[in-house]
Amino acid sequence: MGLLAGTYFVFLSGFLIGRGYFDEDFVILSGLVGVGAIMIAGLVPYDLRIDLLLRRRENGS
Repeated sequence: MGLLAGTYFVFLSGFLIGRGYFDEDFVILSGLVGVGAIMIAGLVPYDLRIDLLLRRRENGS
């Protein structure tokens, strides 16, 4: 999920910047956020992420 979200965020921000909505500072920030999400998705094992997600739903938060 993090990989998809990070990739989507990078492409979306690139599209908006190409259309002239944002400046270069937003390019750097969105790139860091997208790459960070991809790195977190790669570092945390898939089973552990699902387990944490299910626990969070059980706790009601």
